[in-house]
Amino acid sequence: MTGPVILIAVGAIFLCGEYTPYGFATLWPALLVIIGLMLLAQATASREGNITAPPGKDGVPRFRESGGPHRNPPGTGPGTPES
Repeated sequence: MTGPVILIAVGAIFLCGEYTPYGFATLWPALLVIIGLMLLAQATASREGNITAPPGKDGVPRFRESGGPHRNPPGTGPGTPES
């Protein structure tokens, strides 16, 4: 999220340089303020509801196979005759 905001801010600063007496040389501190505000917003944002993959044996997140979370083992599931 920070990248697009910085790109927009840089574009806005250069646009101000074209149409106002204030250019990049005078407005570059605004980039530092914007970066700081974005970092503050990210640090204080709620993480409630975010789902992360459980770590594997080595601590690296593992994702499920392409079959999805409800994949049934062969020979089980709907339509399988019961023994």
